[in-house]
Amino acid sequence: MTPVTRWFGRVVMAVVALSAFALPLESVLAHAQLDRTSPAASSVVPNSPPQILLDFSEPVETKLSDIRLFGRNDIEIPIGDVRSEPNDKSILIVDVAQLDIGPYVVVWNTTSADGHALNGAFTFEVGNQSSGESAELLETVVSTINTEWPLKPYMNVLRYFSFLSLVVIIGLVVLVAAGDLLRETRMLAMLSVSLGVLFVATLGLLLLQGPYISRKSWGAISDFDVLSTVLETRVGLALVLRLIGVIVGTLLLLGILRDWHRSPVWTNLAVFNAIGLVATFGLAGHPSTASPALLAVAVDGVHMWALSVWIGGVIVLAAAWKTFVRADAIVNDIHIVNRFSRLATYAMPITVASGIVSALIITGGPSSLFDNRYGDILRAKVILVLIVIAVGVAARRVLRKNGAFSIRRAILLEATLGLVVFALSVGLVVTPPDGVDSSATSVHTATLVQDDVVVDLTVSPTRAGPIEVHVILSPPGGSLDPVQSVVVTMTSQDTPGVTLPIDVIEVGPNHWSGFAELPSGGKWDMTVDATRQNGDLLQYGTVVAVSSR
Repeated sequence: MTPVTRWFGRVVMAVVALSAFALPLESVLAHAQLDRTSPAASSVVPNSPPQILLDFSEPVETKLSDIRLFGRNDIEIPIGDVRSEPNDKSILIVDVAQLDIGPYVVVWNTTSADGHALNGAFTFEVGNQSSGESAELLETVVSTINTEWPLKPYMNVLRYFSFLSLVVIIGLVVLVAAGDLLRETRMLAMLSVSLGVLFVATLGLLLLQGPYISRKSWGAISDFDVLSTVLETRVGLALVLRLIGVIVGTLLLLGILRDWHRSPVWTNLAVFNAIGLVATFGLAGHPSTASPALLAVAVDGVHMWALSVWIGGVIVLAAAWKTFVRADAIVNDIHIVNRFSRLATYAMPITVASGIVSALIITGGPSSLFDNRYGDILRAKVILVLIVIAVGVAARRVLRKNGAFSIRRAILLEATLGLVVFALSVGLVVTPPDGVDSSATSVHTATLVQDDVVVDLTVSPTRAGPIEVHVILSPPGGSLDPVQSVVVTMTSQDTPGVTLPIDVIEVGPNHWSGFAELPSGGKWDMTVDATRQNGDLLQYGTVVAVSSR
């Protein structure tokens, strides 16, 4: 059996073993998004609601959720504890005491099945007509309370070093496993430090996941109820598996000291463990919520492996250059530089191709790569990777012509650019791929005024597919004669000529509502033509940013 056949068999066996764990991912189709609220966003209800209900597109973590209610003068109103429907974990409910007439703001945050934090805010009013104060109250409340995650910068740093340490481990082992350098002091030191960093970063992510999502500080790390809830999530399980993989990797490192790395058993364990470690990144991130999830995780794993062999190898070369090309070992070790050149020749195109395929699976299609922040970061990463490829190709030409000593500067430049690539990779991990900002609600609201008549417009949810529209008209401080008719249209800015009329009916005093099906994401111009009893025409317009799914 040839070496290539043996390695191929090991990879296939590892993928089959991991499939048993990855198959349940198929049931998770997307990031949780807010589908509807009760009371409806921007609505006016005649009586105080007994409870506030948030209905999401996917199950969310009740213990990691928080709902707050604010009234006039930005005063927070005590409400009940957050609970979920017994048979539907996608619905969050809080009980509310008797509310006075006036505007209210609901501020919420939760976490989806893939561990991403979500938050938002919306308004409603109690009374027979709008007070016209909702928009101002919402702006004041959101700007006053802490809507940021205090631990977010630390989480991003931990994610960065977890990515970096993993690729260094894989890049180093793949680069020097064929030679006698694996037991060299500098190589063992790099492996030890990388395993230690990966363990600390993973443990930090596990401990901070709960406090991060609930917007708490470092002190919440000791809240074992929150930690136990995190351990029940897919992200928590993936992080625990990663910790186990690091421990196994440490045992394999100790085996190198006893010269066990020449054994097929050691090699097989190392391959299986490395594939498992790579898989935990997909299981804890966007690929686990794509469809089909198993394919997304597998493609993401191929991308991580190729990136590790290439960029990880570059970083190892840059960090241990003298070890590889030192004068007293040039005859024995110069082949390492040539070996990296051959590996990178295959790894570079695989990295680019698998990265693009992974992004298309996660986002649902090429249109999603051009109308949101995720697409912006991805394009920046692809451009930077292409620059690194250009530098690498030029370096390998020089290598063939002038030898290893001539490409040191190029290796250092590749390694530096590679560190930036990992920073962009972290940006992709923390950015929702569907174009919906996780720090914003998926309900679009707008309060507009014409001729002293205020209109509250609501579109929910702000993604392609079924939507619900509410139009509520009232003057800032008085009564309004019934509106004779309301016409609502949605016009795509991205696809000229696509205009969607929305049939609305009157569901209350000057409160009109309707449903429609948006065919695609992008920016949509929403126009409302309201005809008053005296024949006057009121025209309103707002731009709605719609995600692709």
